[in-house]
Amino acid sequence: MADAGQNWTETLTAKQKQAAVLCAEDRLSDVEIAKEIGIVRATLNNWRQRDDFHDAVKDADAKLLAAALRLPVARKHHRMKVLNDLHMKALTVIDERADERAYDAPGMGSGLVVHQTKQIGSGKYAQTIDEFAVDTGLMREIRAIQEQAAKETGDWSENLNVTGTHTVRIIGVDPEDI
Repeated sequence: MADAGQNWTETLTAKQKQAAVLCAEDRLSDVEIAKEIGIVRATLNNWRQRDDFHDAVKDADAKLLAAALRLPVARKHHRMKVLNDLHMKALTVIDERADERAYDAPGMGSGLVVHQTKQIGSGKYAQTIDEFAVDTGLMREIRAIQEQAAKETGDWSENLNVTGTHTVRIIGVDPEDI
């Protein structure tokens, strides 16, 4: 893009280099980038047309990606450990609830039922009642953790159900072999 003998780091001003980094970060609009570095949007648009500016954005993008890939969350084994920890903690909540058995209500021994008190009315006529409900939020979260773990390990597959009349062309396969 830039001349073979000329590096973008030598041809861009400090503001242009800062704008290139902000463009690569992709968190601000062009108007916000221009305001951040003290230029008008048209100037940024002009810079975007330059090969050396384009090279600087690509370089900054590559550096940002490299930094992101060094984060623990970018590593599969770390994600699996966190998913496992969350899964075990959710199951511990269920086990500890089941051990409490402070109330004699259907399902309390499963640990999936939660007890809450609710006040009805106010003042001297207020009454407190017990409510019991299945903790569907925790159940949903456990299923989501298990789904994510299955995706991470490659044990998850999505089914595609196509109905109607469609022509599918498979490249590189002889129709006689199908």
